[in-house]
Amino acid sequence: MPGGVIEVDRCERPGWLGRLDPWPLLATLCIALRRGRATRKRMAAPPHDEPLAEAAPPRGVPVLVAEPDGRPRCVACGLCEWACPARCLSVLPGEDPADPASRRPERFTLDPASCLLCGLCEEACPEAAIVMSPVPIADLAGGGSVPLELDALLVAADRLGVRVATPRGERAAIEASQEEAR
Repeated sequence: MPGGVIEVDRCERPGWLGRLDPWPLLATLCIALRRGRATRKRMAAPPHDEPLAEAAPPRGVPVLVAEPDGRPRCVACGLCEWACPARCLSVLPGEDPADPASRRPERFTLDPASCLLCGLCEEACPEAAIVMSPVPIADLAGGGSVPLELDALLVAADRLGVRVATPRGERAAIEASQEEAR
């Protein structure tokens, strides 16, 4: 019938419970239960006769290495600032008074509250002038509550030990041999 109403006979749609297929739900539940049992077995306590592994010492904050004459080893290239994902470092380059042809940081600031302790600044530094120190943040001037300036971040190379004494590849080998000796 042209221009009239067409009636369509549709069957009633089932509700969400009627559309739910129980088999995939049961299969998923069985898999989850099996994995849960396996995880509990792996997480069982070690036998008492085995010694527990020692925890690694806490990682300190990035610090600047000071030369024996007290000047920073940093050449203010800014690569550490660029590599930092938290943007907690800022470097303002300036001229070195002893050598006008070279640069030294006029201002170097670290915000320890936003530092992730990831070590990317250490890896980016071509001069090995910034290292992740074993020195806790509380031992630095200011106690880590405020952004630390250049003077508070300078640490003598002898306090940092093997971290600055050798190139990166040799340092990893020395640290690995020290771990084996323990």
